[in-house]
Amino acid sequence: MKNITNSIKWQVILSFLVIFSLSCEGPEGPQGPSGPQGDAGTPGAPGATGPQGPPGLGAFKIVNFQTTLEGWAELGEEGEPGYALVYEKSLPDITASVTGTGAVLAFAKLGEEGVSSTWTPLPFTFNFGDWTSSLIFIYSSFSTSEPQNFILWASDSDNLAPSFGGGETDIRVVILYGSETSRIDFDSLKGLSWEELEEVLENLN
Repeated sequence: MKNITNSIKWQVILSFLVIFSLSCEGPEGPQGPSGPQGDAGTPGAPGATGPQGPPGLGAFKIVNFQTTLEGWAELGEEGEPGYALVYEKSLPDITASVTGTGAVLAFAKLGEEGVSSTWTPLPFTFNFGDWTSSLIFIYSSFSTSEPQNFILWASDSDNLAPSFGGGETDIRVVILYGSETSRIDFDSLKGLSWEELEEVLENLN
């Protein structure tokens, strides 16, 4: 009986030792070295296309010229309705591409030279009180059949000799080239002073 009791007692003690050894953990050992890098995974699917950006400006060209006294031509009879002076100029750089996706801006140096002359954006109208005087420009794409594709049009409301036409005037034409994917927003450029436009052009360089 005593031997059986001792046998049972030792079995109980061994069971407690096994359970105790399984439930106790020793201190964590140092981290082992990193394993070799695995193969690269397959590329993910491309993301959604973002919204189209605003139209931008591309290349540009500036053409300066001066009108001459003999280059102006009368349109109609002075004193009669619709009387004006016109000045035609050939600008081959104004192509069909420019008229389709680009823009053309023009400036005239008006005022007394060296005192108050400034590059004035066209079209321009000035109110003298008793009459108004206007200087506008018209353009089309250059072609051999119509080489004179840039026209200045000067007129006064009293149908007399225009105040801004008929003599020597410095003209600056800015030709902006666009593309089918980047049409120029002409409305955002209209009315800019030469200084403002010059800043825009400098950012393109």
